[in-house]
Amino acid sequence: MNLWVTLHCSTLLASRIFIMLCMLPIITVYQDELMVTHAIWVGFAVGCYGLTQAIMQLIMGYLSDVYGRIKIIQIGLFVFFIGSLIPVLSLNIYTLIASRLLQGLGAIGAVVTAWLQELVPTNERPLALAIVGLFIGTFIYFSLLLFCY
Repeated sequence: MNLWVTLHCSTLLASRIFIMLCMLPIITVYQDELMVTHAIWVGFAVGCYGLTQAIMQLIMGYLSDVYGRIKIIQIGLFVFFIGSLIPVLSLNIYTLIASRLLQGLGAIGAVVTAWLQELVPTNERPLALAIVGLFIGTFIYFSLLLFCY
């Protein structure tokens, strides 16, 4: 099995989830400082990432077929990185929502999975995808452990 490709793809996907989940416990703690007028804005700030990412998975997948997987992964990571820097400067909930929407625009999950499917032989794909799932689950666990305790 091409272990390095699998570890690279696993780290890409898991680190994005780690960064995204590290923000969730903080949003409710700093709710008053973000000048939230209604609790629904906090829920929207949490959920808008998933909504934008779900829409962009299809678009990024198509773009990766046209322009190449690596270019789209780089662009998606850059957009996600910029979207991850903005919450540091957020003074209100609307800036935070905009940053979460920007994070969702960098949806590369489908592109990385397709890239992995291309590079790993067919008989080794179940093991490669299991490693990806293991990394994602581990990073989710540690992100919640880090900020909840």
